[in-house]
Amino acid sequence: MEETGSAITRCSQPPRPDDSRSNRSPAAVAGPGLAGLLVQALGTAAAPAADAVSYLWSAVWPRRIETPDTRPEPRERRLLREIGEGLRLVRGDRVLLAISAHGAVSSFFQSAHLAIVVVFLARDVGLSPWVIGVLGTASLTGALTARWLGDAGVPASAAIMVWSPLRKLRDLTPADRR
Repeated sequence: MEETGSAITRCSQPPRPDDSRSNRSPAAVAGPGLAGLLVQALGTAAAPAADAVSYLWSAVWPRRIETPDTRPEPRERRLLREIGEGLRLVRGDRVLLAISAHGAVSSFFQSAHLAIVVVFLARDVGLSPWVIGVLGTASLTGALTARWLGDAGVPASAAIMVWSPLRKLRDLTPADRR
């Protein structure tokens, strides 16, 4: 969908599932692995401090941009009115409503899963932080390559064969923790 002013127009073709910008982000793929290495190298207390330093470093760089930022003409905005307009638009279109509901539910449960799985893998399975990071990076890399593999004719059963051994991590946990 293309946004033009306050009106939303339909594209001739819906976006492909792999067009999601969040799945293409190199930071989303490399981040978990690098975070695991950082925790392994510096320890759990120093890693957040190193992360904070990296944010400060990133905050310094915009000052080096030489092109001035052009600001649009200010216009009167009513936040609640704009939120209401967006909600009415989504509610009035079954496809947008289904996509929005799926995104909200998926995001909620994925966040819950990620919060639990890191503790599970570290405490119960006994994996080191860098291995947990590599597992996270590998799973996101799989999400990025799924379309290319499908276009190349690789069947979905091949992905199941790759993922199935990882499910065996459950067998590494003590019986009283399953």
